[in-house]
Amino acid sequence: MSVLGQKCLKLPANRRVCGFTLLEVLVACTLLAVSIAALLGLFSRGVNGAELADRYARAAMLAESKLASVGVEEALSEGETSGQFDDDYAWRLSVRAYATATEPATPSTLETAALANAQASGTAAATTSATTLAPSAPLTTLGNIDVDALLFVRLYEVELSVAFRSDDGKERVVTLNTMKIGPRL
Repeated sequence: MSVLGQKCLKLPANRRVCGFTLLEVLVACTLLAVSIAALLGLFSRGVNGAELADRYARAAMLAESKLASVGVEEALSEGETSGQFDDDYAWRLSVRAYATATEPATPSTLETAALANAQASGTAAATTSATTLAPSAPLTTLGNIDVDALLFVRLYEVELSVAFRSDDGKERVVTLNTMKIGPRL
């Protein structure tokens, strides 16, 4: 006779003893151990994912902070620099003059007026030839006057990468790009 899955043994004097067999207990313990191991694995992956997301967020915050200081706390000049925030996060900054090869720049009305004044006064900047500038920079000319040479500011592309190593040993990188206006150097 069975009561709720338990087996009962009849003993002399009408006494019954009910319980599980040793095999049933071992199977139950094995199933419990396997399910707990699976749950702990899921929990561990969740914690690691949250930690990696936290490290990405910290890298993005450090990158935004460093990017905000470029052109304000430190001079905006072309080139590459790098450094460390701390033992875990390294940064690399690249600044280059913005140049578009597909679309030549067109002078604004203010620039056109400045060019006319420069031509009338015969300043040295107005007589600068286009060949003295770097060939990679797009030239905007009005007649024989180089508009780019008369501007006091320039548009720069700024790229900042923050790298760190995750717990699995892989290098992870957060890269931010922006455009900044800076002085012509």
